Amino acid sequence: MNAYARSKGVEMFPSINTLGHLSTIFRWPQYNAINDASDILLCEDERTYELIEKMIATCAECFDSRIISVSMDEAELLGRGRYLELHGYQKSLDILKRHMARVCEITDKYGYEMMLVAGDMPVRLATGNDSYIDPNKTVTEDVSDLMPQNAALMYWEYYKRDKDIYKAHIDIHQQIKKDNLWYL
Repeated sequence: MNAYARSKGVEMFPSINTLGHLSTIFRWPQYNAINDASDILLCEDERTYELIEKMIATCAECFDSRIISVSMDEAELLGRGRYLELHGYQKSLDILKRHMARVCEITDKYGYEMMLVAGDMPVRLATGNDSYIDPNKTVTEDVSDLMPQNAALMYWEYYKRDKDIYKAHIDIHQQIKKDNLWYL
């Protein structure tokens, strides 16, 4: 697929989940130890980053692109399962910052110039508003060090029809990352 896309002048880049949406992997007993809660990986466990590195290494081998989407979306229970038992209560935003930094180190190691991060978790945690679709939210947390230098924030929206809602959502994303904002 990569070679065919290249032959047509199309850049194809990988998209992987590096935090949530991993319920399928947890069907296998060998991954139970790195399950935080629900379908979320256990942050700050070296085995988690070994798995993520294998995923990123595979992407680097299979795709020419030096852009990778490392989704960390819809992980509302971040730090509220096994992580809580091991490390005690920590703000989810702080856990996400450290996790993003570690994943970014791995993408750097494999020569990725840019890492795309889905915006819902940064938006939810930075605004203290559990809704990703509320256009009236404002940033209430210090997020100046949230996004790694080579990371782009990705605003994804699939079903809105109101231009003003899109504008409000783009504005809130720009409060988190002023430059390098992508829309999906």
